[in-house]
Amino acid sequence: RGVWIRLQRLALRRVKRTMLEGLSRDRAATLLGEPGRAIGASRLRLLPKPGASFRPIFDLARPAISKHSLTARRAGGRVARLLLAPVNAQLRHPFVELSRAARLSPGLLGTSLLSLDAVHERWRAFAAERRLRAPGCALHFGSTDLVACYDTIDQREALAAVDAAL
Repeated sequence: RGVWIRLQRLALRRVKRTMLEGLSRDRAATLLGEPGRAIGASRLRLLPKPGASFRPIFDLARPAISKHSLTARRAGGRVARLLLAPVNAQLRHPFVELSRAARLSPGLLGTSLLSLDAVHERWRAFAAERRLRAPGCALHFGSTDLVACYDTIDQREALAAVDAAL
């Protein structure tokens, strides 16, 4: 157990350094004090991968339990842990609006797909067409683990595209 905890600490330090951005208490209070601003929380799990590394998994659907700064004292002095709203709950309304915009103007998405069902439908159509055009011809697949694939997206352009869509 001690070895596992040390490995998780090392992996968590790497995740904090490469994937997460620190936020001071003052900055967090400022952001949360803005009208209409909400913040979600998620749980983080670290799954071991071959090669002595870990895959960080953020569970955006389950509420996170605050263990530290967001505690409140109940009557009698006992500490109550607060459930923080999951990130998915915070994103539900924007997702509904963006999905509606995508249904009304499918060209906005280009080749993007919004669900595994959509991927499956697209795959079935591709496979059926492929069987007709080249029966007996094998398909070959490769996979890759993308690291920091969203780092190069220009956030201003992405927000401008969303504004234009809505």
